Amino acid sequence: MNDRGTGDYATRDRDVHQQEIGDVSAKDVAMTMSSARSITAERVDLRQCAAQAINGQAVGVRQGVALTIGSHEVDMTQSAAALLRADELHAVQGSCIATLANQATLDQAGSQVLLCRQAEMQQSGAVVMAAGNVHMENSAVLFLLANQVHGDVRVLLDRNSAIGFGAAFGAVVGLVLALQRLFRRR
Repeated sequence: MNDRGTGDYATRDRDVHQQEIGDVSAKDVAMTMSSARSITAERVDLRQCAAQAINGQAVGVRQGVALTIGSHEVDMTQSAAALLRADELHAVQGSCIATLANQATLDQAGSQVLLCRQAEMQQSGAVVMAAGNVHMENSAVLFLLANQVHGDVRVLLDRNSAIGFGAAFGAVVGLVLALQRLFRRR
């Protein structure tokens, strides 16, 4: 490690506070107000941190951000991730761009794309959601594909609206492509 606090770590247990580090590989990692390039550990606990990649068995993120998270169990509070893969996800006031989970519980959270077997949503939302079983309370989804849906469900585009949207979108794209070909010939 150099004097600026940056470097790579490969230790059994690691506590990091207010540092910028490279790669971390340990059994247990706890970080506060720090950033890392990648973290690989059985248990990861981040508080007010940023990381490019996190891989572990149990990951907890509080007021943090990560580019990718891959874990058996993820617990996020007031955090964000671009790509999240987990067997079990529990997100409170968090956001993900793409989420792939076996079981997802969202409480005042959202995901642009949510793919899971079971989803439970409280005051949450998604743009595109595909799930086997969904239980929603005071939540909304733009596009929903599910086997079973329970609770207070607000789908912004139902089947008829989706067909109309698809037809209109196809017509607009076809018109734009036709006009583009017409102007290329000139």
